[in-house]
Amino acid sequence: MRLLIRLLCLVWLASAPAWGESGLDDRELAVMLDDADLSVAGSAANALGERGAEAFPVLKNLLAEGSPQQRWGATVALYRSTADPDSFVPELTRQLSQ
Repeated sequence: MRLLIRLLCLVWLASAPAWGESGLDDRELAVMLDDADLSVAGSAANALGERGAEAFPVLKNLLAEGSPQQRWGATVALYRSTADPDSFVPELTRQLSQ
């Protein structure tokens, strides 16, 4: 069943013009960061990065409470973002020191 749901999501997303225009909101993309298929997780990170500062609240929450894979995806999204990620430096530094 999980595989069927994943395939349906991929088919739906493939028909969208781009992940950023797929109709998925930031929270849905955040869930996809934890997908076992790393290409799905990577695409979700790229889409969040394309949203810039609009995605910052979700990324901040993921860095504080997400799974390790979601935290990694949030970091990738910040790297890909054209918005200024300076407000995230203290949290990223704290996580690196742990």
